[in-house]
Amino acid sequence: ALLARPTGVTSAYQPLVDLATGRVAGYEALARFDDQGRRSPDRWFAHARSCDLGPELEARALVAALSGTGRPHGTFLCLNVSPEALTSPVVRAALPADLHDVVIEVTEQDLVSGGVAVEETLAELRLRGARIAVDDVGVGHAGLAQVMRLRPDLVKLDRSLVAGLDLDPGKVALVESFVRFARRVGAAVCAEGIEREEELTLLAELDVTYGQGFALGRPSSPWVTPPAATAETLRRRGLGSGAGVQGFAELGDRRLEEIAGRLARLTGLADLEEALLLVAAELGAEAVSFSRWVPEHDRLDTVMDTGGHDTDLSYCVGDFPTTRQVLESGDAVQVLVRDPAGDPTEVTLLRRNGYGSLLMVPVPGATGTVGLLEIGSARERPWTRTEMSRTRIVAALLGGVLERTTAPARAEPASSLVAPGAW
Repeated sequence: ALLARPTGVTSAYQPLVDLATGRVAGYEALARFDDQGRRSPDRWFAHARSCDLGPELEARALVAALSGTGRPHGTFLCLNVSPEALTSPVVRAALPADLHDVVIEVTEQDLVSGGVAVEETLAELRLRGARIAVDDVGVGHAGLAQVMRLRPDLVKLDRSLVAGLDLDPGKVALVESFVRFARRVGAAVCAEGIEREEELTLLAELDVTYGQGFALGRPSSPWVTPPAATAETLRRRGLGSGAGVQGFAELGDRRLEEIAGRLARLTGLADLEEALLLVAAELGAEAVSFSRWVPEHDRLDTVMDTGGHDTDLSYCVGDFPTTRQVLESGDAVQVLVRDPAGDPTEVTLLRRNGYGSLLMVPVPGATGTVGLLEIGSARERPWTRTEMSRTRIVAALLGGVLERTTAPARAEPASSLVAPGAW
């Protein structure tokens, strides 16, 4: 009867929020049934499987999820599909050929029970552009190595790890281990079931990529966004994540200490490129650009660029509003190429030069901001708080390098300058 009714299966959408920026990165589609709440969605799917109608019900849920219109540009859509249904013709017919903005979620338990067949099916979906998420990680069905063997694009931590996180040091250690392991294989981490501000704050500090839960938005239709105050708090925490020059001792990072030592010993620009290449390697970036700010001429002069661009290049700050914001406010800002709220000028340059994300950090000097440090990644990905902290430390040391080693500013007026080539 449920399958026969046109409105028997609908979809609600819950946002996944980038904890470094406060912006919505994607939505998870959650099936809803017009039975006045007599059965939960999980019970409906279990009942359908017991009647050999599991794939048919999942296909209807997928059609409902994909029929939602007006999803914000640049966001992805998470779809829950069981491995056994993925191989059925009715479910395959419900999925579009192009899956580039779709994330297929399978649970940790399904990953274990499905075996090689699941991995082969997911590999086929990847060829069509889909990303893969492992859901409910941490509930004990599979070891971390087994989860990571799938090379998921997204690891979703079960709510049992999130609830009361701020009160349980053991849970904190577990979340940290998942974040470190996921980063090594290039995966993002999403914490589910966030209901309290204290949980949200700690997860952001632990560099968890995305958050999902009632504290950020309830499942709804159409597309919801997090409360404005919560989004602004996350954004401000991300921008203010710098630890200062003294912070690298707490970070306990020998590679960062090596970079700091090299920059502190520099007496000329000849060795600067080598130090900046170490910075790029430490941050997993393709290029680093370091510029001097000349406020009296409203321009930036490139001092060093590891991406192979002209180091004699200058450009007018007035043409780039986000750049001006960084220089004048002292805030760090990240630009993502598919962010609908991104500065169009910066996004255009990113696309033109083949970059997916850019981190801009002001370089402080004795009397205020004296330059700009830009970190470019070919892959579009949010920069973590740890990466921002490390970049701020490097930027603080570069302020001294700039004051010790650079020649007087070039005198040409800003109106004669060309557009920047590095970004």
